Amino acid sequence: MVEHFNGRINEALHQTRFASAAQLEATLVRYVKTYNHQILQRALHHFPPIQALKDWYGKKPELFKPRIYNQTGLDI
Repeated sequence: MVEHFNGRINEALHQTRFASAAQLEATLVRYVKTYNHQILQRALHHFPPIQALKDWYGKKPELFKPRIYNQTGLDI
């Protein structure tokens, strides 16, 4: 999925000329938001990534709790 995302970003960047770094950054931020919230992903059963995360959170919220690793006395 990461390679697919990177390919789409690459495609978008090659189709546009940017007048400034700020314009490039704004375009990337907009694209990432669109990708995560609106573009359906076959690998995610035709849901956008944010919806898939919400569904996973509803089913297994324990996966989203931060865990500390490799800290003496803190590992359980």
